[in-house]
Parts: sequence; C-alpha cells; structure tokens
Amino acid sequence: MARIPRRYNQHVFGVIQSGITCALAAAVSCAPFLSDSCFTATWLKSWLTSWAAILPVVLLAAPVIRRIVDRLTAATTTSCGSSPLTAAIAGRPAPLWF
Repeated sequence: MARIPRRYNQHVFGVIQSGITCALAAAVSCAPFLSDSCFTATWLKSWLTSWAAILPVVLLAAPVIRRIVDRLTAATTTSCGSSPLTAAIAGRPAPLWF
C-alpha cells in the first residue's frame, strides 16, 4: 500500500479531522429524520456538503492558527528539565509529575 509522504502530515490530519467533525455535526442536525426511512440519505448528503465546504477552510486556516498559537504560548520544561523516559536514559531520577 502506498503511503502519503510525512511532509503532508498536517493536510492528512485536517482531512481526517474535518471529515469526522462534519460527520458528527451532520448526524446531529439530521436527528429529526431518524424516524423516517430517509435518515441515511439525508445524513450522507448533509455530511458530504458540509465536508466539501469546510475542508478548504480547515486546510487554509491551520497554518495561520498554528502561528497564532505559537505566539500565544511559550515552551516550558519540567522541574528536572526532562521527561521520565529521558531522565531514566540519562540515569537521573524521573520527575514526580503524572
């Protein structure tokens, strides 16, 4: 099976995330059709329409949102400056946070 190159990681994430979100939102909005026999067709049409509309927004907005989040947050380290795994590898006691 051919795999997608890792450099497209954020795009693949956006496609999957938006697909799941649109599927759930479409199911909620189509809930009144559960008693009818047309729920599946209505849900599928609603899901595909909303996914087609939101996918370009997700893919275009993600880099902008990432830059905004990077400006709003700061990198931090633990009290020991490492994770339990790197502390164990270096022979130091692991930090006491879980």
